[in-house]
Amino acid sequence: MKALAPIIAILWAGLALGATLIATPVKFLAPSLSLTTALEIGRATFYWVGIAEAVLCVAFIIALVFFKGIRWWLALVPIALFAIQRLGLMPILDARTVEIIAGNVVEESNLHTVYIYLEFAKFMALFAVGLIGIFGTKNSTSFEPRP
Repeated sequence: MKALAPIIAILWAGLALGATLIATPVKFLAPSLSLTTALEIGRATFYWVGIAEAVLCVAFIIALVFFKGIRWWLALVPIALFAIQRLGLMPILDARTVEIIAGNVVEESNLHTVYIYLEFAKFMALFAVGLIGIFGTKNSTSFEPRP
């Protein structure tokens, strides 16, 4: 069961890659979609992806606590990145999106770029956690904190 947390990390990384890093930007390349429609689709996508990620995050934490499999400090990286995205950036980005959909002009912001960098970092951290947990040495996969 030590592979459970690493497997959940790989699954979570796949969700981040497919839904957020590929599908989300692609919709803005469709010439027949208006910006408003693309943003409305994006809001719905991020809502449901957020729920799926929260479930995977909780499952990841439970697997870490009960089955170990990964060093705790390494496992905290994607959890912290997810928390920053969902609790810090997403409410601000969502409010901006609602304003744009309503036809209002919003000030320029680099928060989308920050979110993208955090998403890529989270993907890489999850993928690394998964690989280290599955293929790492016995000493590098323990969830036990060092003394």
